[in-house]
Amino acid sequence: MFIKKCLEEQEYAISVEKIGALSGVAIVLIHPQTGLIWTVKELSPKNPTRTVGEYSIPLETRKVDENVRGNIERAMAEIYDDIDIEGKDIRAVRNEQTVHVNGASLMTMDITFAGIQISCDCMCMFYTGDTFPPPYNNMEVAGYAWVRPEALVTADNTRPLAQLVVRELLRKNHLAKNREAFYSEPWRVQTVFSSEFAVRDAFNKGELKPDQIAKKTRIYV
Repeated sequence: MFIKKCLEEQEYAISVEKIGALSGVAIVLIHPQTGLIWTVKELSPKNPTRTVGEYSIPLETRKVDENVRGNIERAMAEIYDDIDIEGKDIRAVRNEQTVHVNGASLMTMDITFAGIQISCDCMCMFYTGDTFPPPYNNMEVAGYAWVRPEALVTADNTRPLAQLVVRELLRKNHLAKNREAFYSEPWRVQTVFSSEFAVRDAFNKGELKPDQIAKKTRIYV
């Protein structure tokens, strides 16, 4: 099951200048045999962080009162659905095939993009099945392809925020370490979700809430 992670809430005092700060997750779905990562194509704009037509990995801003686990579950709607193209409920099989390396999969990084400070929890997962249905959140993204992470970082049409995240994962060798552990330490490989986990429920519940936006202070002395 999903590795638990504790978060500390921060309070910010009034100061000369306040800077917008966001929290969110990045889902890096790895093909275990090839090391390629799953990418999506952006279908809706969100200024200044994404443009229609860009290629990306699933990135989701945290909602008010949402923890990391809830954020990850909601973000999965940008990867697949609970029902296949024939209308069959595939949750049990799909959830069994979505796994991670316990103790190695989650990495938090701090990013500054377009003047916004972002705390991003990057979740590395493996999909051991052959195929999965198109994403439930098909208004924002379309499934694209398995891509070399190095190619995603250097491509001109990659979402800039996704470039920053994947570049940092490569710099820390995080993807390679997860894939190595997947094969060398199979006892650490666990399912991410329960067999009953439903992408649709997680997405619909979370989308009703506003984004969680903090205000950090910059103090001049």
